[in-house]
Amino acid sequence: MIEELLKDPRKPFTEVAKEVGVSDTAARKRFRRLVSKGVIKPALLVNPKGFDLQFAQIRVMEDVDSVAERFKNCPRVLLMARLETTGELVIWFMAENDETMNCELERHFPGAIVDLHAEVVSPKFVQIEPKPDVPKNRSPCGEFCTECDFLNRCSGCPATIHFKASSKKPGSM
Repeated sequence: MIEELLKDPRKPFTEVAKEVGVSDTAARKRFRRLVSKGVIKPALLVNPKGFDLQFAQIRVMEDVDSVAERFKNCPRVLLMARLETTGELVIWFMAENDETMNCELERHFPGAIVDLHAEVVSPKFVQIEPKPDVPKNRSPCGEFCTECDFLNRCSGCPATIHFKASSKKPGSM
C-alpha cells in the first residue's frame, strides 16, 4: 500500500485497494492505522523556489542535546540529525530572507559552523511543518520575540503572533 501511495499520493483509495488486493474500506482503515501509529504522515510538499526561501546547514558541536531539544519543534528546521562519527548535530534551517537568516544564526547559533545555500538542487519539493501548537506569544524554542534585540530586522518566529510574512507570495515566481 505504501508503495502505491509513494507512486501517486493522490490516487483514490478504490484504486489503491484494487492494486493491493483489498477492499477500499480495508485500504482506508490500513491507511488510518499507519497514520495513527506514526508510520506515515500525509504532508503537503512545497517548492522552495516559489517562496524564495534561504537555507543553511548548521553544524553544532557543543551542548548538542540541549540544542536538539530546544529546536525540535522549530518551524524553521527542515531536518536535524546527529552524526554518529563525531556526535555533531546537523540542522537544515530555512528563513524567509537573508536578513532573517543572519539574525537567526547570530542569535541562536553563534558558535556553530554554518554553510549558506543559495539554492536547493534536490529534492525539488520539501516539507514545511505546520506551526506548532505553542502559546502565540512564545516561540517553540522558548524565546519571546518581543524581548529579542533582532525583532526590527527579523521576520520573527512563524509560530508566533510576531511573525511578519515575506512580501513574496507563493506562486509569484
